[in-house]
Amino acid sequence: MIWILLILVLASSLYAQQQQGYLPGGGHYHLFTITDHHRQAAAIIAQIPPDAKVSAQDRLNPHVAGRETIYIFPRIDDADTIFVDVTGPAWPQHPNDLYATVQALLDTQGFGVAAADDGYLLLRKDEATKQIPAPFYNAFRRPDHSLPTAPLATFGNQLQLVDYAVTTDAHGEVVVQLYWRALQPLTEDLRFYIAYQDADGNVLQDNQFYQPVATLWYPTSMWKVGETILVQSLPWALDADQLALTIGAYAGEDGWSAGKRLTLTNAPIMGYPQFEQNTVLRLGGYHWYDGQWQRMTPLTTLPNLPAMQPRAITVGDTLFNLAGTAIAELPAHGGESLTFTLFWQAGDQPPTFDYALFAQLFDSAGNKVAQIDWQPHDHIGLRPMTTWQPGEVLQDTQTLPLPVDLPAGTYTLLAGVYNWQSGERLPVVGEVTEAGDTIVITTFALK
Repeated sequence: MIWILLILVLASSLYAQQQQGYLPGGGHYHLFTITDHHRQAAAIIAQIPPDAKVSAQDRLNPHVAGRETIYIFPRIDDADTIFVDVTGPAWPQHPNDLYATVQALLDTQGFGVAAADDGYLLLRKDEATKQIPAPFYNAFRRPDHSLPTAPLATFGNQLQLVDYAVTTDAHGEVVVQLYWRALQPLTEDLRFYIAYQDADGNVLQDNQFYQPVATLWYPTSMWKVGETILVQSLPWALDADQLALTIGAYAGEDGWSAGKRLTLTNAPIMGYPQFEQNTVLRLGGYHWYDGQWQRMTPLTTLPNLPAMQPRAITVGDTLFNLAGTAIAELPAHGGESLTFTLFWQAGDQPPTFDYALFAQLFDSAGNKVAQIDWQPHDHIGLRPMTTWQPGEVLQDTQTLPLPVDLPAGTYTLLAGVYNWQSGERLPVVGEVTEAGDTIVITTFALK
């Protein structure tokens, strides 16, 4: 009996370690590496006298502990030395509060700058220097960053987005890195909007109340023309397994919704559509896989799927074509759902109006038994037709729920495009059309 209990305890312990443990192989195990940023911290810590009374942020506190007097910042009391890193989360403070606290220490509480480098600040009581030195801003400058051959976007003829990355921090939270360049001297401090959206364009989270710390410590009015600047979002935990990353830039303190947005002034690059009157850029789609956020493969050509039926249907006087349809599995009974995919290809001159789509299910007597209406999507998320680019291929997957009491029989799924303001349908021409304004997607039998 005792052996059975021991085996159960051992098995439970191994399972707990695998799920939640911090040892190698455990669910919370992370291999930390020493970076140049960490080495800069070590160089500054070496300048703190052993008898100093230190207040340091929680993640820095263990590295300066072992002293008679030590506080976790922002508690100061009788501390004569302050040690902070402004580049990451400022817990337990909001980043804005950290900035305000440091300014107050320098302006009114008798502290000065003893050392600063790569986003670290060492403040000391009665230090004469109030000016933050240039090495501090190395946290935001990236002169050696390898850039793509061409910028991704230009905002307001003032800023260029030259590169970006989506990473996952040690806690599994998403972090966005945006690399910018000023095209001209910037006389006002611009802000950046970063949003994570679901497949229907709903905002999962955005940074309206959590601006990147670069905008606080190295605002755009300090940027030099042509230098590469890293603007990094604060980490964020998302309760989702897929996201679409969108960004924008704006001026003023009124926030993204009410602020003065910068308009994208370059033509859209394939795979980087523009939204909201060319003020929002979608950088790509990401899904959670193998413990990190990974980019969804851009769709550039029609996929070679076994279930895909090639089509040759022109909609709206060559505005765009239905190039293919696919149905993974047909429903067998009422109450199930019919999932179908439409593969669209934009023409040389994509639509200037955001037409809507519809799908209708008819029985053999011509009675409509189910319907859905929607704005077009691609494999990443919402894609109104005014965001389509010449020649672009879009994979739009939708699901039509069937009524529970739908009787056995033969049913036909039709689809079409219409003006949602007037209700007028666009004409369709080509293989397998119905009544000149609908497309036969499939016919099937229910048991």
